[in-house]
Amino acid sequence: MREDRRRGRELLRTWIEQFDGQIQEELFETVCDQLLGELGGPNTNQACMTLSMLGFRSARLSDHLWSALEEANNDQGWRFLNCLIDCGEPPSDRLWSAFTALRDGRQPYSVASTLRRIGDPRRSEVMPQLVAQLTEENHAHGLQFGLAAWAETTSIDTGDDVSAFEAVWATAKHHPMMVLLDRRIGPALDCPSIIPEIVNWVESLTQIEDDSFRVWRVHHGLKGCYGERQLASWINALNQNSTELALRLATSDAGKSSVSRTPQSEAKLFACRMLLMSGCEYISEVLEGCYADEEWFLQRDIARISRCIQLTPLPQFVRDRIEGEFDNTGSDSNEFAKRDAALHVALSNGTREAFDTMLNFGYTYQGQVLLDWTQTLSSLAYDLCRRGDKEIVDALQMRLSADQKTQHREAVSRVFSFLGGRRLLDKSVISTVLKGVLDEDLPDYARADLVNSLHTFEFDQGDETIPIISQIAFSTDQPNLRLESCAFLIRQGYWSDYIDQFWQLIEWGNAVEIPASPDDQIEDWKCIIVAELFLADPTRFTTAMEFVLSHCNDDVCSRICRSLRRGKVFPNSIVDCLTDRLIRGTNPFTSPAYLFAALGHMDPHRLISDQVWEHRDDWIIGAKIGCIDAIREVDGQNELFDHGRIARLDALCGDSAVAVRHAANGAILALSPDGELMTELFKSRADVKQPLWRHLLAAETIEFLPKSVRMGDEGLEQIKYHRFRQVREQVEVSLKAARQRDNAAHCRAELLTMKSGTNAEVLKLFAYGDALSNIGDLEDLRVVRDFLIQHQDLQINARAWLQDIIDQIAKRFKSNDHDISLGWNAIYESFEGVLSTTVGELDANFNLWRQPAANYREPGTWGGTAVLNEELRMDKIFKISDATINADERVAGYVVVSRIQGTIVNLNGSGAYPLRNSTADR
Repeated sequence: MREDRRRGRELLRTWIEQFDGQIQEELFETVCDQLLGELGGPNTNQACMTLSMLGFRSARLSDHLWSALEEANNDQGWRFLNCLIDCGEPPSDRLWSAFTALRDGRQPYSVASTLRRIGDPRRSEVMPQLVAQLTEENHAHGLQFGLAAWAETTSIDTGDDVSAFEAVWATAKHHPMMVLLDRRIGPALDCPSIIPEIVNWVESLTQIEDDSFRVWRVHHGLKGCYGERQLASWINALNQNSTELALRLATSDAGKSSVSRTPQSEAKLFACRMLLMSGCEYISEVLEGCYADEEWFLQRDIARISRCIQLTPLPQFVRDRIEGEFDNTGSDSNEFAKRDAALHVALSNGTREAFDTMLNFGYTYQGQVLLDWTQTLSSLAYDLCRRGDKEIVDALQMRLSADQKTQHREAVSRVFSFLGGRRLLDKSVISTVLKGVLDEDLPDYARADLVNSLHTFEFDQGDETIPIISQIAFSTDQPNLRLESCAFLIRQGYWSDYIDQFWQLIEWGNAVEIPASPDDQIEDWKCIIVAELFLADPTRFTTAMEFVLSHCNDDVCSRICRSLRRGKVFPNSIVDCLTDRLIRGTNPFTSPAYLFAALGHMDPHRLISDQVWEHRDDWIIGAKIGCIDAIREVDGQNELFDHGRIARLDALCGDSAVAVRHAANGAILALSPDGELMTELFKSRADVKQPLWRHLLAAETIEFLPKSVRMGDEGLEQIKYHRFRQVREQVEVSLKAARQRDNAAHCRAELLTMKSGTNAEVLKLFAYGDALSNIGDLEDLRVVRDFLIQHQDLQINARAWLQDIIDQIAKRFKSNDHDISLGWNAIYESFEGVLSTTVGELDANFNLWRQPAANYREPGTWGGTAVLNEELRMDKIFKISDATINADERVAGYVVVSRIQGTIVNLNGSGAYPLRNSTADR
């Protein structure tokens, strides 16, 4: 019965809050008036609990409760006091006096609960007394709650007072299991003594006999401890006994190899992280011992987190795994994990030895070279060439000769393309490259890579390279080689000499004689050639480009839009054509979000024009976020444009989707990093004359306010004790998010102090990078990515580590726990269908994103969520790993299920995207 009543109160509140602000207020007033009539009667308790659940405050309600409190006995008065607090009564001497008068004789747990919600800074003086009483009573649950309440209220009331944090910790540290079980305690106390004491519990918690489980428990207890002082205290945090325990676990056998984690494997991984964060001076020797067992998936994870460290010389097991011959048919995931671990170690090694080892790789997948392997080889070659090793290119040329293994030559072709694009090749390689281009034993994409490596050279008309490439361009039937050869001729400036051949190849008469029927399809590669010709001469090829933009599919159009970013001035007709495609393609079910960024590059004023925005209410969430990203990326044009884009972003701050509002607020902050503009918006939204929905926006805005404003603005105090409970709850959520943003900003600032990337420097910063991987957002990702691009002189291990931080942040957002933009070229779709799994056919609504391949060298990616009609039983959840998306008029899409929570199923694409049949046929 009690549970039914509680559920009924929740449903009443949910029902009222679905209406607009004015209607909500009238309903709350009506319900509260009826409940006030029950006070003093037999239903007083139920009336108070309902009022507390609704949390609505009015002057009449407050007056009535105060009158009832002053006339009631001690027990009833306590109920009325809690009811006042739950309705958001602001702190006052009157409220504090009532609390002080009524607390005597109450259970400490009840007093602590009331004190947690009262919001008065004076509560910090009472909390220690309550915790002491709870300790004397040996009330475990009450004490744990009391410690958590004390920690949280101290964090809120004292701001950044380290002495207050230390005072709480002085008591909390005597109850280690409570600290480890309740993650509200440690993260709330940003003081330097917490980390050293908690990590050393790994050897002092004798009530947990198993070393692995003890480390696993400490690992989970430390989650969320990302405060500025906490992270700074990681260096040398381990004492001798704890260090020995961590070393023993890091180099121990974690048991049977499995994709799933066990407490033993988690403990081993965390032991390695502890050693890294504490700056273990002999970490290089330790890491090699971490690969002692045959838990290959764990080894891969350890190699990933520790690739920030340069292991020299290259361990023998790495050479053996890389050079060992093995063609994976697709069924041996253990072998893949084992080789992948060696790949991480080789990359961070960065020596000529690592490069030579990679050049002799023996692992292939179904006869093909994996992209990760060629990327690692390319990164090693780039780093060595940049540091002046002139023998690298000679070694690559030798490998390209016809007497070497085909897979090696394929990989070397990709390396040549990588180095050529970064201008690290000289003309001495041209003859070798041309021989490879003409070698028909090489696959299409390898020959195309070799042509691509020549783009940065300048060739005279008499050079043999031009006729050789032109002969290939207009005679080969290899699609990638043909496309790359045509692009080479165009970018070299020789397109006019071969213009007739180009039109003959495309099967058009000339630039203006395009296919007459709009139903005629143009092949993808032809579209890209037209785009290259347009970039060479925008005026001459405008008509052809208009036709291509109107008729190509989204995958090709996104690739073309990437190419168009090389252009500077565009005819109005091209801008009109792109605008029309954006308007036609953006609706409640689909969105080619990449078009917003393309339009922002061509004509920023068009991006924020009424022509584009008049259909905003029909846009899918991905379209709105794509538009926000495009707006923030545009360089400042003029005062009119800057004012216009802020107005557009402010409008999206009121969107019904949380993700859109979050992205819009973040964009405004990025455009005005000092926080002045965000502060102005907050004050306008929080104005008492504004409606409820604007006050909710103000509450969300708090996350993005400067710290100085959050700590002392009067408007913030007014919104913090708003009459509507939903506003007050949002304020609390935003304040926690703001503290996390502050911690992430500090971690980011520390990472940007990196100078060279030596092992010692990386170890000093490792705790900050580890924290940023867990709490960083897309703004942090952008900043770290830009830093990495601008500091290519960092050692390769440091660059690999920064890239891993970027990847981990992106992975968190791509998991679709957050509906946030995945990149300017993303395409979003929503449709109904069936998720075919091992437990049956599940009806679902699919919300998918995909990033088409930028070129033939990079694979496209896709994923999203399936929203089921009903929740699955737990026994079924554990049986689902792979699934198939089936929908009418679409090809099947194969996915890996990464997570199931309620009715939400997170999906990662593992095969072809479920395109519409007509699109797939093209």
